[in-house]
Amino acid sequence: MNTQTVPSSSAKLNALVTVLVVDDESQAREICLNVVEDAGLRARTASTTEEALAAMDESPVDIVITDLQVPRMGGIELLRHIRQVSPHVAVMVLTQYGTIETAIEATRLGAELLLKRRDRLPPNAVARLETIAELAVRLRETIRRLSDCWESGRGSAPLI
Repeated sequence: MNTQTVPSSSAKLNALVTVLVVDDESQAREICLNVVEDAGLRARTASTTEEALAAMDESPVDIVITDLQVPRMGGIELLRHIRQVSPHVAVMVLTQYGTIETAIEATRLGAELLLKRRDRLPPNAVARLETIAELAVRLRETIRRLSDCWESGRGSAPLI
């Protein structure tokens, strides 16, 4: 597992959003890191699902970009695990060998984006990542505010 801080083109997002790139192919990880760099976000990498889970246990991430064919448990199982443990984490799924069934399963499990991987990502990948990052920042802030309300007693009224 490698941790890399990417130079920021957007200091606000860089300070707030961490992306975990999970792929067993170093070239694919490098392509994704370039996209993350272009979006001005912090990046960490993992080459297996076990490394990814360890990285997420070590410190929180906001976005996971994962290949479907990653060693050990695989991308779909990783997505399933993330949804159970950290449902607020946005997940972008990349695949070179995707099927319609796999795309449906990834979408059903809450993947924000499913991209067919080639030698490079589509030109709008940076814009899509920036949009997802902005949503991750808003979600984190909303969760923090709700938590503050709950702890201060303002959120203790029974639900109707």
